[in-house]
Amino acid sequence: MTTNRLAERRFEALVQSMVEKLSADGAVIDSVQVLEDSGVPDAVEKWRAAGRAAARRLNLPVHTGISRDGQVWVEVFDKLTERRDQSAVDWITEVLPPASKDYAGSSDLSEV
Repeated sequence: MTTNRLAERRFEALVQSMVEKLSADGAVIDSVQVLEDSGVPDAVEKWRAAGRAAARRLNLPVHTGISRDGQVWVEVFDKLTERRDQSAVDWITEVLPPASKDYAGSSDLSEV
């Protein structure tokens, strides 16, 4: 078996694995360090390409990226948006105090 054919088979196996994980969880995460230590040239970019290929097979929009803490990820766009929206709600809830009784339910804005 030629080197190219072996690389193609490994890539296909990775894509299939990601198809299963994206279908089940909506995301796949791996370690940049582990990928770089694998000895495969451009392993991180190949991993991300496999994630995009898996998403195409599932007809899903995805984002891929590398986090500051050394993780490489591929995530279905809807799941990412949902998590960001929830993070925004959590932040607003922490930052803003609860409405005071003086203003709660008041529709008269003439005093403002």
